[in-house]
Amino acid sequence: MKKIIFILFVGLLFSCSKHNEPAIQNKVMLLKVDFLTNEFEGGLEFEFSTSANFTPPY
Repeated sequence: MKKIIFILFVGLLFSCSKHNEPAIQNKVMLLKVDFLTNEFEGGLEFEFSTSANFTPPY
């Protein structure tokens, strides 16, 4: 029984390593909701360009 669990665990580890990372997208979604009626009023999608030399302001 322990051999079967070990083999399944090892198989799970190897199957996880084949996962492709999704492309990084610099997008932000702004949603407007009326809090009294809980109705969706609108939304905007903002897309930002990627910068190689970005340093966050601290």
